[in-house]
Amino acid sequence: MSKPFTRSQKILIVSIIVPPVVTLVAAFWPDTKSNQEETHVSSWFQSGGTTAGEVNVITDPPRVFSETLANELISRLDKNKTITVSAPAGDNEAFNLATQVKEFLQQNGYVVSGVDQVTYNPLFKGAYRIEDIRDNHSELRIGSK
Repeated sequence: MSKPFTRSQKILIVSIIVPPVVTLVAAFWPDTKSNQEETHVSSWFQSGGTTAGEVNVITDPPRVFSETLANELISRLDKNKTITVSAPAGDNEAFNLATQVKEFLQQNGYVVSGVDQVTYNPLFKGAYRIEDIRDNHSELRIGSK
């Protein structure tokens, strides 16, 4: 009478037999993915979360700090005021532009704080707005794209 297989012998046998069987079954299994309907997902101003299925994110290229914007800011901002730069919370594109603006202003002798991430109410889209907070302080708000 033969002895039963030990646990390690069983594991060895399964590891030798199972992979070729799985490969063989997979080769004949129908491709169900090609039969699925295509679903389109749109998402605005979200950061985080999970979406079922495959999601392709198509975005416009990000805004970059330009000479035109630089000239506008120099003509509109007072160097005698502290400038706070802000961008919408969770909007990485606006935050990156606001960071470029802050660096430009600092390099040109402005006293700058920020970049603050804030919630605008109402939300606005566009390059920027300048709000005078006090006599010696202005806020430069970078809008969403």
